[in-house]
Amino acid sequence: MKIAICDDDVNAINYLKAKIELQGNRDNVEQFMGASEMTPEKMCDFDLIYLDIEMPGMGGMEIANLLRASQEDARISPYGSLPLMVFVSGYKEYMAQAFSVQAFDFLIKPVSDEAFDKSYARAKKVIDHIHEQDVVLTIKSAGNIYTIAIGSIVYVESQSRKNVIYLINGKSIEYYGAMSELEKDLDHRFFRIHKGYIVNMMYIQKYDRASVTVSLGEMLMMSKYRYQEFTSAYMNYLKWKEGRI
Repeated sequence: MKIAICDDDVNAINYLKAKIELQGNRDNVEQFMGASEMTPEKMCDFDLIYLDIEMPGMGGMEIANLLRASQEDARISPYGSLPLMVFVSGYKEYMAQAFSVQAFDFLIKPVSDEAFDKSYARAKKVIDHIHEQDVVLTIKSAGNIYTIAIGSIVYVESQSRKNVIYLINGKSIEYYGAMSELEKDLDHRFFRIHKGYIVNMMYIQKYDRASVTVSLGEMLMMSKYRYQEFTSAYMNYLKWKEGRI
């Protein structure tokens, strides 16, 4: 996770840097002594940016507005995209303005350890999720090449020698291949509940010993031999989702 700290107060930078390092991130933190050292292009190199608001010359709010304007020009939504911006200021009256540029959080100086730790944990969870959405599969189907973000896969069904991938947008892609090979390319969010189904646990609505219902409304058969292992995997997934593992 690449992090930037932008503040004209050396003590504030040192505090934030020390707190970030305590989270285990020692090698990917850069510091800037003012917003004038940053550009929207440079900001996009980072996953998370801590921004002071009142600084000599260009303030944190100004550079945030420039970033959002550049994203708008490129038709990039600020929701679900990086970097996340956390404003750090001693002035509460800026809070509403900060969230008008879709700030992820607003920390009041002096920042307490508890406030920082909670904010950082939330940010890391969101950033990890965004990065996972970026992981892609490349599939060849009917002479076409498809690049699929694995986060958009709801479930996979095996049909004879074909796999059918069902996506959250309601579309499906089928191709020739072994489900066991596809299973190797997926991550911890996926579980093979039956010889004929792999399900993305992100999209599970409910389950019992006989079936799993996913967001598309489909009820998928659960193998009785896989149920116990599935429940363990699903509990671990929920703990990971909540940031507990």
